[in-house]
Amino acid sequence: MNKQEEEIQKKIDAGLKPLGEELDVRAYEEVFLRLRKRPETPLSTNFADKIIARVIERNRRSASRDFVWFGLGAFMLVIACIVAVVMTGFQFKLGFLKDISSYFGLFAFGIVFILVLNRLDKKLVLRKSE
Repeated sequence: MNKQEEEIQKKIDAGLKPLGEELDVRAYEEVFLRLRKRPETPLSTNFADKIIARVIERNRRSASRDFVWFGLGAFMLVIACIVAVVMTGFQFKLGFLKDISSYFGLFAFGIVFILVLNRLDKKLVLRKSE
């Protein structure tokens, strides 16, 4: 339980009315009332393991469903781009690459500079945070 739920439980146990929406407060009251009582039916020894297995399976199915939706969305995005290119008659012209070829030294300096900063970060900053 988090702090807010503990505070709500303490207020309910003390007979005070916690702040919040009426439906939420009634739900908390019902949950805490049920938790005070022992269950009438005995639970099997592996009950918790079964519940955890169900939660893990549900999360696995949810993740695979998200992956399918992501793949379908990416596929539809590619199709939409192809349709837009065909319908507008867009033509790829990469002539700007000829202009930036004279900046090779600048690009090389940028790559080396980024690698040096990354190395310094690993040596100095990350070591201090451990």
